[in-house]
Amino acid sequence: MKLRDLLAGHSVRLVDGDTEVEISGLSYDSRETRSGDLFFSLARDAEKSRAYLTEAINRGARAVVADGWDGGA
Repeated sequence: MKLRDLLAGHSVRLVDGDTEVEISGLSYDSRETRSGDLFFSLARDAEKSRAYLTEAINRGARAVVADGWDGGA
């Protein structure tokens, strides 16, 4: 399923990237993220959130959802 289809009808503040990417699964544990997943960061701590997002992306996440993400400064 395309990311744009998953986002349809939901309130989204920012999309930075291609919404045409194919999403093949969902994950919320960066250690279990697989190639093609949409990763949801549930960490409340900004430092932990960055670490989890980095791990998920390194494991092949195609897109991420994060609250308050500033782009990685």
